[in-house]
Amino acid sequence: MNANTNDKDRQAKKTVQSRFDEFRKWSPNDVEKRFGTTPRRYIDQAEVKSVLDLLDLDQTHETLALDAGCGSGRFLIPLSKDLNIFGVDFSKGLLEKAKKESPRVSLCVADLEHLPFGTETFDTVLCIRVLQ
Repeated sequence: MNANTNDKDRQAKKTVQSRFDEFRKWSPNDVEKRFGTTPRRYIDQAEVKSVLDLLDLDQTHETLALDAGCGSGRFLIPLSKDLNIFGVDFSKGLLEKAKKESPRVSLCVADLEHLPFGTETFDTVLCIRVLQ
């Protein structure tokens, strides 16, 4: 890659990040209007159940999972009821929404290409609906 490509990539990431950070300004009413429809909730619940079924977790041992690109916690928060899960996203604004919704979840601001974790830190990594 040349310097021009790297600069374009960095600028594109900053643009995407700033757009996602805008979501933190949405009121709960705005979020409910956009994402809170009954069919949408049903789809969310079905997707979370599908992810848990796919993971087929051994309940006798503590699984540590990473939700890479967790955003506002759409999957992270419901999955945290059954998993010891850590969320990472590059949008501080979306992570603030997740923390407000579920103060007990562990979160970290980071770029998925440069995660601040060692190799084999997590037993499972989820990466659902991520733009990178």
